[in-house]
Amino acid sequence: MSTEGPQTQLTQQASPELWGRLAAATFDLPGVIEGESQVSPAGSRAVFLADRTELIAAGWAEPHQYGDFGTELLVYGPRDDEELAIVLGFVAESVAFARR
Repeated sequence: MSTEGPQTQLTQQASPELWGRLAAATFDLPGVIEGESQVSPAGSRAVFLADRTELIAAGWAEPHQYGDFGTELLVYGPRDDEELAIVLGFVAESVAFARR
């Protein structure tokens, strides 16, 4: 890896064919969408998890005002211990989903 930005793999790079297969398989996964990276140079690809509309429909969240992809949400803060447990459940489920 490079030691200066932007971060680049310098050796043992994937062939264009393997890279294409990786990208195609990744963006073919259910609930995964392709977007433009918000931290890498322009034109870099990013993987985003799609559709958290269940929380909005249930009244627990709203779309974030600065969201670019429709996947960024503002989740309302809990008002009591019961709601705290529910919101923590959302967080745990999101982390587990992202780690699959």
